[in-house]
Amino acid sequence: MATGEDWTLFEVESTVADYMHMLTLELSGQKYNKTEHRRALLRQLDGRSEAAVELKHQNISAVLCDLDCHWISGYKPRGNYQRMLAESVEHWISSNPHFDVVSRAAAEQPAVIPSSVNFQRLVVDPPRMGIKIAEPGATYRIGTRSAVKRD
Repeated sequence: MATGEDWTLFEVESTVADYMHMLTLELSGQKYNKTEHRRALLRQLDGRSEAAVELKHQNISAVLCDLDCHWISGYKPRGNYQRMLAESVEHWISSNPHFDVVSRAAAEQPAVIPSSVNFQRLVVDPPRMGIKIAEPGATYRIGTRSAVKRD
């Protein structure tokens, strides 16, 4: 069981490859299921938990953010990543030139402005006025006693 142990090079490279595959799909406008990817990846890892993989994905986002690259928005960057992880991400990027092409194409896409917006879907009825709920009043009275100075 790998819980609490350092990640092996195989585990890091497998996780990076899976993350970068998901990112490439996202940048290309294709749908994917993060949960399915994570579960398939877990079968390759030595007893890692789903939470450990999630954290590693967030570390990969942090590496990509530090490299000024796109990252999966569902995996917010988290600091304190391993040097091995950063080197693995850099190696994956340099070994996969199609990622640069996909990233550039995604960045150069024009912003899409909706042709029509149905604001009626956003309008809701105001909340109904209900019974006013208040705390009961104090049963004692402040100010009926005079203050006494004590040493």
